[in-house]
Amino acid sequence: RALQNEDDAADHSYIWRRAIEDHSQNQEQGLDSLLVGAIRDAAEKIARKGRTEVMEVVAQLKDLGRPIFRRIELYVLARFKNEASGLVAERLTDRGLFDGAEYRHEYSILLGEAFDILSPDQQKTIFAWIEEGFDVKEIQNPEEVQRYVRSWQMKRLYWLKGHLSEPWSGRYQKLIEEF
Repeated sequence: RALQNEDDAADHSYIWRRAIEDHSQNQEQGLDSLLVGAIRDAAEKIARKGRTEVMEVVAQLKDLGRPIFRRIELYVLARFKNEASGLVAERLTDRGLFDGAEYRHEYSILLGEAFDILSPDQQKTIFAWIEEGFDVKEIQNPEEVQRYVRSWQMKRLYWLKGHLSEPWSGRYQKLIEEF
């Protein structure tokens, strides 16, 4: 299925495999899902050997190019953030990963785990993206747009809930009350 069609860059793995880790929301235990678990476990086992191995595993996963492997890459980086802080910062400041629905679960975990290792400028970049919101061309009603943007911002701030200081923590609390 998704892993079998090499011509299709979108593997839709975020639908059939909600989380790279074992999770009750993962839909099935078919061959694709078993392979993902095996690759994840092998990558983690190799990465435990040290910084060089973490870097190599992440490079190999990135080179595969498909979303499922990028998600495993983000999973590994969250587990070994201190061994690969430069790569962690690079991934967290990649707008495509921040915005990509297919990466949302693993990106949010990595962000929550590793936000504190980002430089102040990199942290500002993340907050600027949250402030900016997202492309709302499809929504016609201006009132609906603003509500949707605030809901989206609340969800992104949730990823950072352990790292929020004023004015962001106050803003997050107001959004929680609203929604």
